[in-house]
Amino acid sequence: MVTSFDRQVGLSEKITAGISIVNEKVKSVDENLHVSDKTIVALIAAGLKLNDTGTNVKTNSCAPLTMDS
Repeated sequence: MVTSFDRQVGLSEKITAGISIVNEKVKSVDENLHVSDKTIVALIAAGLKLNDTGTNVKTNSCAPLTMDS
């Protein structure tokens, strides 16, 4: 069910695209503002956590899906 939902809405692709956008923004901010390495590491860790969460939702067939707006 979750896999079917993933295929229908392209969840994996959207998560991957979102992570790529965040990584590009982090790189741009670092180049422009010389953000500290600790901040960059924290942002990358947050992006990886988001990716892990999306993967877990996609692969966990017990995850409830709600279509409420």
